[in-house]
Amino acid sequence: MSSNDDNDLRRRKAAPTPVGGTDLVSVRTGIPTDMEEYAADMHRTKSREEREEEAAKLHLLTSMPTWKREKERQARKVRKHHFQRGRYWLGLRTDARIKQHHYGSEQLLWSRIRAVMQEPFSEFLGVLVFTLVQQGGLAQATLGADASGAPGGEGYGVWLTVPFCTGIGVLLGVYIAGDSGSYLNPAITFANCLFRGLPWRSFPILMFAQTLGAFIGTGITYGIYQPAIEQYSGGALLAPPDSQATAAIFTSFPQTFSSRTSQLFSVVQRTAIMQCVVVALKDDYNLGQKSSPGGSTNFPMNLFFLFFALTASNGWQTAGQANPALDLGGRCMASVIGYPNTIWTLPYTFSGYPWIPTIVPFIGACFGAWLYDVLIFTGVSPVNTPEMGVKKLYSPMLDWSNRKERLKQRKDPETAMP
Repeated sequence: MSSNDDNDLRRRKAAPTPVGGTDLVSVRTGIPTDMEEYAADMHRTKSREEREEEAAKLHLLTSMPTWKREKERQARKVRKHHFQRGRYWLGLRTDARIKQHHYGSEQLLWSRIRAVMQEPFSEFLGVLVFTLVQQGGLAQATLGADASGAPGGEGYGVWLTVPFCTGIGVLLGVYIAGDSGSYLNPAITFANCLFRGLPWRSFPILMFAQTLGAFIGTGITYGIYQPAIEQYSGGALLAPPDSQATAAIFTSFPQTFSSRTSQLFSVVQRTAIMQCVVVALKDDYNLGQKSSPGGSTNFPMNLFFLFFALTASNGWQTAGQANPALDLGGRCMASVIGYPNTIWTLPYTFSGYPWIPTIVPFIGACFGAWLYDVLIFTGVSPVNTPEMGVKKLYSPMLDWSNRKERLKQRKDPETAMP
């Protein structure tokens, strides 16, 4: 027997043995067997910081007495069960990875809530930041255009401020919200549910979070610019077509000369281009993305150029609106603030216009995703199925007819989800 074999044998004999026998200890590693899966997960993490954090946590767990370690293992199982069950009833993915916390903080109530509500919280904060930046640019371009004392003497705001702030707002919001598949826009969320497998049950809560973020962001913007708004409009809250109107800072209004057809196709074109480019950026087999699996690593920056171009080229007739959450949330907050009811009726143009930026973006986004899938996309999509995905339109009706059987399966402990 070689010296290496002797050393290996001594190491095995020196492995810690818990009370109750040696069957809980791995002969190969000396780590308790109930922790081997945990150790394997540690090595599968990507970042160095996560590996160091997991190593510290693993050291603490392996140094615990057997009874305490078993209690911690059971607590982890309970936390994972509650995590999956909570996300299931909210319509979110139950297989999402639980983000690591500081050791012990997973037991805190807010940590558990935050783990379950990862995507809604991310979308809320991302849309909030997007709204503040975009509406801040609109406010400065509107209220500060003729302000004296600006560098160069040309005022504090110009039209170019608006596309810049729109693009930068999307960039910052997506950096905050992450790669959730929603991208701060209910129309994109809806199209990704239809064409990219985003869970349908997650759509209501994601749209609510996005609209709430825009609603609160609009209120914050008004609070910041209230003195300037009163000074600009003489103390009144005015809506278009008044020359001193400020309601267009918070929601969209069409030009007085634009027709219904022009308003409709303006929003459809904008949202179709938006969704077509978004799915192209996330396509692994697209010519521009081959070297970057999972989409471009510069995805937020690419969105900046996308929204800058869309706002600069299509931001006049209907204020370039393509986000139902931003338009609806802003219009609701403007009504709460005290703007007249004409922001909903628009007597100078088509009285049903508020429905256009609220409903039509869903149609445009779906058309853009469908067009890309028909002409370019080769991955998983309803278009790449028999009958060009038409069967997907009525299969939910067939599924609804079996709702009693599904409810029975949910109540059965052997078939119910955790």
